[in-house]
Formats: sequence, C-alpha cells, structure tokens
Amino acid sequence: AFNPTIAYVIAVAILGTLETGAALDLLFRAFAPAALRSQLVAVDGVAARVLRGPPRAEGAAADVEEEGGKEAEEDDGIALRATAVAGLATSATISLVYMLASQTTLIAVPDEIFALLNNIIGWGICLQTLGSLSFSSFGAACTLLVGLLLYDAWWTFYTPVMVTVATKIEAPIKFQFPILPDAATSLSNYPYSILGLGDVVVPGIFIGFLYSFERARLDQGRPTAPYSLTGLSAYGVGLLLTFTANRITAAGQPALFYIVPCLLLATLALAQRHGELARLIEFDAKPRSGSEAVGEEER
Repeated sequence: AFNPTIAYVIAVAILGTLETGAALDLLFRAFAPAALRSQLVAVDGVAARVLRGPPRAEGAAADVEEEGGKEAEEDDGIALRATAVAGLATSATISLVYMLASQTTLIAVPDEIFALLNNIIGWGICLQTLGSLSFSSFGAACTLLVGLLLYDAWWTFYTPVMVTVATKIEAPIKFQFPILPDAATSLSNYPYSILGLGDVVVPGIFIGFLYSFERARLDQGRPTAPYSLTGLSAYGVGLLLTFTANRITAAGQPALFYIVPCLLLATLALAQRHGELARLIEFDAKPRSGSEAVGEEER
C-alpha cells in the first residue's frame, strides 16, 4: 500500500541530495586542486537529457555555464565539472546511507553518525534555499516572521503536532543534536535535540535583507550601523534562550518564539539609535533601475 510518509521522506531525501551536491560542488571548487576544478566529465544518454532540461529556444548558444555544474553542451551529451560530479556522488552516498539507516534495519549507525548525516543533508538544503529566497521589504519580513512565530507557538504549545512530526518522521527537515546523558527531556525515547530547518532559513533570509540594506547604504557612501552582525548576534541569543527554555521545562519549544523577538527588537533598536528607522522600513531590496538608484542616493 502507498505510504505517504515514506513518499515524503524519499522526496525530501532526493531534494537534499541535489541541494547538498550543489553545495559540495561549491566547496570542492573552492578547495580542490586547479587540475580537478578544470577537469570535465562527459555525460550522455538519459542522464544528459535530464541534466540538460527542456530544449532551448532556436538560435541559443551551444555552450552554457550554470551553477549546477553544467559547463558545455553538445548534440550527444554534456560535460560536467569534475567537482560537480564529486559533489553529487558524495551527497548521493550520504543520502543512501541515511535512508538505509532511518527507514530499514540493513544498516545500524551510532546516534552521533546518524545526526551528522542528517545535518549534512539539512545544511545543503538550507544553503541553497538561502541563496534562492529573499525579502523585498522590511514590512514583508516582519509580517512573515510574526506570522510564523504565532504558527510555531500555537502548534507547539497547544497541540502535540509539531513535536509529533519532528520526532516521528525521520527526514532531513531538521538539525539533530545528540542529547547529553544528564539532560532532562519530555522526549525520553528520542535521542536528539531538534532545530527545524525553517528556524534557520527564515531568520537567515531576514539577516540577508539586513545585509542588503547595510550594503546599499555603504554603496551610497553613507555610514551605517552593523545590521547584519547585530542580526546574527540576536539570532544566537534567541537560540540560547530556546535551548535554555528547553532544558528548564524539559519540553519542546518553538524556536521562532524566542528568535523572532530578538531579531526584530535588536534591529529596530539599532535603527532607531542611528536615526535610520524610516529608511530601513522604506528600503526596497528588489533590483532597481539606474534612475531609481540615483534618486535613492540623493535622499
């Protein structure tokens, strides 16, 4: 019979394999020897058609370069960077071991190793998501953050849904940290402390917005406050409060319940102190035309 939970886990694992492979490609390109970085691996057949994607418009150039690792395209196949192949092979191996350990009895791994495999896949998903999404305005960011705070708090404090999903579905949708032997917890049968990927991605997108505002002010030759660093510090404080509450209450805690107030209060206080609150609220992070940029610079 069709099992939606297993289908969900497989879908997330496949997504994690692709995203982690792309992230590892960037890592390998940064640290691998020059000879490996410049080496290409030929791919043809079905794999080439899948990687090539839909046919391009007539007259398009034959050679393309994309972040996913595609370097050149020919009639019979494509050539991938060796680092892209290595990244995808590594992530596929990690995902396979993770799936066998979490969904079958074929492989047994220590809790620490299982958490590491899970966290590597989660890291890849987070990294690629942070590079793909952004907030266009402070108002949109605040609306989403506060909405997710209320959502997180409701489903954690007033229902068992969040805790049940986090502990009963083994998929790389969370970061796992082995519980200390003396740590009191209401989840006595679950060997990990948990941090959802959303608790990393959503605050990370907000901090990216703060960095955009900071860079825009500096590009205009105007001094500004360290908003992104303040955001990172506030996020760290929020996480500390989350784990402290978890340790004291021995119960699951909604991380955004602590992180969001820290982020917003720290950001607003910093902007108010430096007289940039109005500019921060009005800032539009979307790409602007030259005339719009000039108008902003004159303000």
